[in-house]
Amino acid sequence: MGQGGLIGNGDDGFGTTNSMVTSNDGGITAADRLNNPFPAGMSLPTGSRLGLTTLVGQSLRQWDRQFPMPYSQQYNFGLQYEFPRLFLVDVSYVGRHALGLPVSRPLNQLRPEFLQLENRLLEQVDNPFFGIITQGPLAAARITRNRMLRPYPHFDGIALIAPYAQESYNSMQFRLERRLSRGLGLLMGYTVAKSLTNAGGGSGFGGFNSPGFQNVYDPRGDRSLSPNDISQRLVLSYQWQLPFGKGMWLFGGARGVWDKLVSGWQLSGITTLQEGYPLQIGVQANQVQAFSGSRPDMRPGASANLPSDQRSIQRWFDTSVFSQPAPFRFGNAPRALPDARDPGWQNFDLSLLKRTSITERVDFHLRFEFFNAFNRANFGTPGTGLGTPQFGVISSTGPARMVQIAARLAF
Repeated sequence: MGQGGLIGNGDDGFGTTNSMVTSNDGGITAADRLNNPFPAGMSLPTGSRLGLTTLVGQSLRQWDRQFPMPYSQQYNFGLQYEFPRLFLVDVSYVGRHALGLPVSRPLNQLRPEFLQLENRLLEQVDNPFFGIITQGPLAAARITRNRMLRPYPHFDGIALIAPYAQESYNSMQFRLERRLSRGLGLLMGYTVAKSLTNAGGGSGFGGFNSPGFQNVYDPRGDRSLSPNDISQRLVLSYQWQLPFGKGMWLFGGARGVWDKLVSGWQLSGITTLQEGYPLQIGVQANQVQAFSGSRPDMRPGASANLPSDQRSIQRWFDTSVFSQPAPFRFGNAPRALPDARDPGWQNFDLSLLKRTSITERVDFHLRFEFFNAFNRANFGTPGTGLGTPQFGVISSTGPARMVQIAARLAF
């Protein structure tokens, strides 16, 4: 097993897949069984015995043989100041610059200068590999000209995992803390940030290349906001031991059973407010499948962002600024829009806890938890496929309010 297998991204070298047919009628009747899962035999890896004809006509996926270790430079600077009455303020600058991140590069993409041939790329020409390649799209006697002009015409596609991606992150982070005193504690964090990448925005090897490169020969053209960029985020957590019961502000003279009922209450919660993720607009693949991450054209100087009073779930952003690129041309829209985002997230989780001492050794805890306590409709991402009925339309929401009750007896 090679490097890719060790990190859970597939095996390097030669491989093959065999599927077990468990049922032919939707799970009613069993087909192949575990004691003989492949009755028709197994397809084994060819290894290198076929020499230069190994896997011709098929798609390849391989790690770059010269693969340096990715690295990142991290830097931060912060100031803290403690105010009277237990308040602490922390202001920090936090940044990161990462280089050599692994990403899948489509090496068999048609070079941009051939796109000027336009419709000639779709003409049928004689296939020099006919009879040598016996399966897949390259097995026909005649194939389209664009396939013969690719860097490696005898392969359907080649994906090279290479240290091609870069990422930068810069942020200002603010923290306000009030240590628990007199039954009240508070922690607030607020971040203003910006993240840029040239190869998607997901973490890990599976998601970092989403969406794919539009022009693999022009990495600068893919640099944009990270699809995971959150420009602003505020998180507030709090805890308040309610002043009820004996010796407290309210019902301070309570005794006996009445004191057991009104004392021991605690309210806590977490409030999260954050901006949405940048939108990524896509279009249908162009005629020659030359671009792995096709993007639309965008009207010069226009913005897809709408004022809040014009925005609705039926039209979340200005769809009129986008258009289908001319045939055999790259779209000019950025990979992730700089100023149009999904609705973001506003959530309030609350918890109410009651502690009651029944005896010196027995305590009873009753907890009420309210997730999305105010039942806010956190809308999902609008449709981002140009030319589809859902383009610009939001058709999903986040989870509704959920209430959970738990009781515990400790002794």
